Order: sequence, then C-alpha cells, then structure tokens
Amino acid sequence: MTTDTARPAGLSLSPADARQSYGDLILRALSGNPDRAAFAQDGRILSYRAAKDVVLRTAAALAERGIGNGTPVGMLGPNRAELWLAQAAAWIRGARTTGLHPANPVDTLLWFVRDAGLRVLIVDPLFARIGAILLERSETLRSVLTLGPASAGDDLLSLSENASPDPAARANVTAEDVAWLHYTGGTTGAPKGVLTSHRAMVFAQTATAPYAIPEQPRHLAVASIVLGGSTAVLPVLLRGGTIFLQRYFHPDTWLRAIQHDRISFAVLTPEMIGAILDRADPESYDLTSLRTIVYGAAPIRPERIREAIRRIGPVFTQIYGQTEHMSPISHLTRKEHDPVRRPHLLASCGRIVDGVESRIVGEDGSDVSGDEVGEIWIRSPAAMSGYWNRCVDPGGTDILRTGDLARRDDDGYLYLVGRRRDRWEVGTR
Repeated sequence: MTTDTARPAGLSLSPADARQSYGDLILRALSGNPDRAAFAQDGRILSYRAAKDVVLRTAAALAERGIGNGTPVGMLGPNRAELWLAQAAAWIRGARTTGLHPANPVDTLLWFVRDAGLRVLIVDPLFARIGAILLERSETLRSVLTLGPASAGDDLLSLSENASPDPAARANVTAEDVAWLHYTGGTTGAPKGVLTSHRAMVFAQTATAPYAIPEQPRHLAVASIVLGGSTAVLPVLLRGGTIFLQRYFHPDTWLRAIQHDRISFAVLTPEMIGAILDRADPESYDLTSLRTIVYGAAPIRPERIREAIRRIGPVFTQIYGQTEHMSPISHLTRKEHDPVRRPHLLASCGRIVDGVESRIVGEDGSDVSGDEVGEIWIRSPAAMSGYWNRCVDPGGTDILRTGDLARRDDDGYLYLVGRRRDRWEVGTR
C-alpha cells in the first residue's frame, strides 16, 4: 500500500491521548475556553462551561438509570445542543449510540430500533409521541427519555438538573469498545450497521486537516448532529469555535445565517449546494465571512461546482469518505478547486490524505498499473471495527475494501468511476 508517512494534520495527540475514549476527548474540548460560546441557536447561547456541566449531569442521570458500558442508546430529534450533549454523556458512560433521522417515517425508525437492538431512546419532546409508539412496538426498547417536558417518557433534562456533575460518572472505556453504531445509506441494498470504536473516533481528530477548519471557527450545522453532521462538531469545539445550529436545511435560511452570524465554516452535501444555486440568490447575501465549505457524500458535476465557486466564492474543499471510515480518505483542497488553471481536477475527489494507506486493486487482487480502474483498498486506524450482525472477511486482514472503483493519475489524484456489485467487507482487526 502507498502512504504518506507524515503525521496526520489536525489535533495533536500523544500516544497516551490516543488511548483515551471519545467521551474523554469531548470533556477535554469543553474544559477550555469556559466563557466562550460553544453552541448558539435562536438567540440562545450555551457556554463551554455550561455545556460541560450539562454533559456531566446528564452522564450522572444516565448512570442512575443503569445506562453504561455497551448499553444501546438511540438519539432522535432535530438539531439542538442538548441532543448532542446527551449523546456525549452516553459516550462518557460507555454506551453505544445510534442516531435516527427525524425525517424517517415510524416504520423505518422501528426497523433501525430493532436492527440496532436499542434499549433506550433519547428524543426531543417533539418526538415523544413517536418515541411512545416505538416503545410499544419494539421488542428491545425499554425506556424513552425526553429532552424536556413531554406527553410521554421521562424528562432527562429534569433528571439531569437534579443530578450532581460528578466526574465519577465516567465509565471505564477501552479504545476498542464500540462508541457508535451508525448505518450506511443502503445504496447497494439494505442499510448496514457500522461499528465504530472509540479508537477510530479519537484518531479521526488527528486527521481533520482536509476540513480546512479556520481557527476559532463559527460553524453552521444543518445536517443532523447525531448522524453524519456529528463528525464536524468535536473538531470545531477542540478549536474553541462556536456551533450555530439549524434544525433543518433551507437555502434562504442558510444564507441568512451565514450573513447574520458571520459564519466561517460549513458542511454541505451536493444536493444542498444545488438547492442554494437553484432556489436562492447567493449573490444578494454578504458571504465574505466564509472561509471553508466542505462538501462530499455524493457525486457532483464539475460544471456545478464551477458555478458554486463563481456564485458563492472560492471556499470549497471536497472530501471523499465512507460511513465505514471515520475520517476523510481523500480530499481536494480549496487551492485545487481552480476552474481556470486546473479545471480537470473538478472531476477528481483529490489525493489520499496523510496517514491513510491505499491501493487501487484489480479483479485478481493485484495493484493496477497506470491509470487503470480498480477498487480502492485502504488501511487506517479510523476504519470501522466491522459490520453489525454480519460476518467479516475470514482472511483476518485489517484492509477496508471500499467497493468504490477509481483510477489514479500520475499526480496521485483519484477519479471515482463507479461501484463494485459484490462489495467485500473489512476484516477483523
């Protein structure tokens, strides 16, 4: 495999730090800058000090209810600080969390609850009725906790307010314990549960350079912060930034927030970029505060990103990754988004990031030559531990065979061309 031997850029972690849990890293982030704003939404500000207090009190309340190592906990609701902080508290307790998309119908939510074997569901009060339905219909769910008073369930915020912010509520968590069970998009069949360890989630913080996050960033979070949008939360907090939360994405609402809150960092999908270009007028807003917009998760046509650069600004950086890998696999930097001098790169997903070993492999398992098409194989500490309730490759390798077909040019840039039909899975570590 080819690799760049340089240390992955991002958060600097010592070997001892790398063995800590993701919950420990969250508490480290919230312990700095106590009076600075950590979260902002609808005019409400939550400081780093207050956020840490909420996490510790919530962890203590969860401990009192017997939620600890390995407890499967689901999270459901629109973006709000308390939802992410409750998830953080669950990680501190050693629980295994699964985010549920609030736009999914009840039957779809029930499928995920059953497949993940969730025993506890933490919901926004707006979803208390749905939580009660899931509790009644699920064979595994035992309790529903609400983030405030609601018509059903127990109020976790009230329980937390009456709990002591005791650091002793932190569970004994090992690096290989599973922190997150999240799901693939199901593009090649039924969604697959991906087991992600504390080790992978902590290591991912050392590899955030591809995000090009500014110092003390002002981050506008629109994707669910208990699903894919959660990956940008801790990197922002570790840099002393503020996370401005929107419950749902709408093009004009997003543009107004950029202008009003002087946002410097955002993450969008290609679909969101298209909606901004087609259904809004970005030229009529002051977007000069923007430094970086990270996009990925789906293909985008070169002419589309060229239009986005022209109408929004030269602030785009692309990442290619997978649910099965906690940090980016490759990235195309802002400088490489050059429609004039290097327009061909707009069709690329960039070069492999530092710290990730990679191969482009043919049908016979050998490396392809030149710019021939093959499957991307990678090895990295940020890779998943395996699939939930599925057999792993009996070969016992730690190579992640992505299922994505690509070619690599002489300068090392990847160009995705499709998917394998018979995707192989990661081996045991």
